[in-house]
Amino acid sequence: MDDEKTKNEPLVSSGPESEASSLEFTPKRAKILGVFFRIFTILEFGFLGFIIYDLFRKYIVTGNLDWWKK
Repeated sequence: MDDEKTKNEPLVSSGPESEASSLEFTPKRAKILGVFFRIFTILEFGFLGFIIYDLFRKYIVTGNLDWWKK
């Protein structure tokens, strides 16, 4: 019987100390995370765009399409 009880119980106690340490998802925190996500997305697509532009400039514009045939 004791094995069945311990199998179904959560590993983390649900006392007041665990509730105080958990983060609450408030509207202010959601707004801040949204701003961080937008900044990260802009930076990510900026780097991706720069890589594609650099490859285009290096191989297409210069006409160096046989770069693998050294």
